[in-house]
Amino acid sequence: MQRATASKRHEKDHHGTSGKAAILVTVLCWLAVVADGFDLIVYGSVLPTLDDEPGWNIGAKGLSVIGAVTFLGMLIGAIVTGLLSDRLGRRLPLITCLVWFSLCMIGSALAPSPEVLGIARFLAGLGLGGLLPTASALLMEYAPPRHRVLIYAMAISGIPLGGVLAAVLSLPLLPEPGWRVLFMIGAAPLVLIVPVALRYLPESLEYLVSRGRTEEAAAVAGRFGVPLPPQAPAEDAAAPSASLFRGRNLTASLCFWVATFLALLTWYGLGTWLPGIMRDAGYELGSAVGALLVLSIGGVVGSCLIAAMGDRLGYRAVAIASFLIAGTSLFLLSIPAGTLVLYLLLAVAGSAAVSTQVLINSFVGVYFPPQRRAGALGWTLGVGRTGAIVGPLSIGLIVDTGMSYQWNFYLFGACALLGAIAIMMVPSGAGRHA
Repeated sequence: MQRATASKRHEKDHHGTSGKAAILVTVLCWLAVVADGFDLIVYGSVLPTLDDEPGWNIGAKGLSVIGAVTFLGMLIGAIVTGLLSDRLGRRLPLITCLVWFSLCMIGSALAPSPEVLGIARFLAGLGLGGLLPTASALLMEYAPPRHRVLIYAMAISGIPLGGVLAAVLSLPLLPEPGWRVLFMIGAAPLVLIVPVALRYLPESLEYLVSRGRTEEAAAVAGRFGVPLPPQAPAEDAAAPSASLFRGRNLTASLCFWVATFLALLTWYGLGTWLPGIMRDAGYELGSAVGALLVLSIGGVVGSCLIAAMGDRLGYRAVAIASFLIAGTSLFLLSIPAGTLVLYLLLAVAGSAAVSTQVLINSFVGVYFPPQRRAGALGWTLGVGRTGAIVGPLSIGLIVDTGMSYQWNFYLFGACALLGAIAIMMVPSGAGRHA
């Protein structure tokens, strides 16, 4: 009797410890994504003041180029890191990305010219783009199974949450001491997250199993209370990304890439230029930055509420609905309205725009085999990053040509509607989520 009681107590303690360990991985990945979002979206917060930097004379075109080269770096970083993580594991690439973009944020803060700032932002983009697919894949392995979708949505909401932090901090800091301090804050992960990740972040179980390190994988799985993934088929292990470009998978990959291109064009175009658009519409700097804050808060709250519905109703259906909601809200933003209505529409647009990408990422995660998850996410986010490049450049072009601010919302609204069509065209897959 005593032996049975002791066994139950030991099992309970083991599960409690495992649960705490899994939560730690979730929190670390979430903090990494928040840092990623801050360092990315902070440029949109400081953009209205960069044009006033003494001796720089950037102009709308120069501001657009700096924003675009950041996303070009993210495109390269997402593809390369996603592929490397299938071969080197996910722990080392994730930590390396954190260190890399933190150092580059210091370089951005110290930039003596717009050219140097552009180089620093491009280099930062390599790490910013590489972190999300790696953190996403690792999170989906270690999140508690019953709450995996909700936790994943909360973690990815770290991107707009980082935008909230950027907007909140810019309100008191942007006038004085100025934009350089905001970039320097972006280096905080170097001392706040990296040391903890080095000590506690585990390696990917899927990577360990694919490399035949099954005993190590079993020990880690037992410690974190998660199931051991199956061994990858031999042909997939030999050619990690080949299965993404065959048959129905190729069609699905193309649809996911197009949908991500359109979703990221919409979100990052807004995130980069919204304060500038609001200034052109006649709003003061505080109200313009406040618009970015509302957009980001909507993204945080909505991505959790809407994306969690994907687990019940299917990622395809909810992603289509989210795209349509975003498109409708963005078209309505082109109609002059009071501040309250403006902020309400921005909150809805932010909520739907962010949740679309969360749903696409989740869709990709269940559509392709687990062993190809990081590679599939890397390709999807990497190719889709071209949308993040095109978005800021397109808005810069609209600004330079003197077109009214409404055309920005026409562009974003059309992209959201086309995104819904791209998701509709994804071939049917296995399971109710696909």
